[in-house]
Amino acid sequence: MVKRYSPTSRPTAEELAAFRERANAPHVQAEGDRVWAGLNRAGFGKRHIDAPSIDAWQPTDALQRIVARVKIGATVGVAGNFGRGKTQLACEVCRWWLNTRRGQPVYMTAATLMERLKAAWSGEGDDPRALLRKSSLLVVDDIQNEYHTDTWRIEFGNFMDWRYANVLPTLLIANWTKADFAKHVGQRITSRISEGGGIIELVGGDRRTESAA
Repeated sequence: MVKRYSPTSRPTAEELAAFRERANAPHVQAEGDRVWAGLNRAGFGKRHIDAPSIDAWQPTDALQRIVARVKIGATVGVAGNFGRGKTQLACEVCRWWLNTRRGQPVYMTAATLMERLKAAWSGEGDDPRALLRKSSLLVVDDIQNEYHTDTWRIEFGNFMDWRYANVLPTLLIANWTKADFAKHVGQRITSRISEGGGIIELVGGDRRTESAA
């Protein structure tokens, strides 16, 4: 078994060799290709897809808590300052989702969502709302960037109402503290998050600056 290690620490040569041996097995490669393609289709970038696998991800407690909640169709908030690993954590949740063959997840930032909505309204793009409502697992990142606009609050409320009513799991990510997350999204969304998912705050240092040290 490969020893788990933090993405911000350096694995030993033996750990890397064991990881590569396991990853190069033919059946693992085929499954890995399927999962990689699924994460790419979801909307994650290469940086997050090619990060250490779910077996190496830390903090595992946050990952396990989110996995347990999305399995039952809950809405989960992920809070924390910049560089705490929120998007990578969401990618690992989606990796698990694909590994367990639960459907195709969708990842989108709030800014991208608004761009696609505006393009649809002007007749220059496809309307993303059906995708938001029906994806088996939806991740919306950086919601703090659009939450000040009335348009976002209306659209956000509409697709969240749909997903809540149909017991479809959703991850909402923001660069807020746990307390600010609840304050900004409002009582209605907070109540629905509290029912089965809750808000998980990632703390600690900036992983980007730590890994560069």
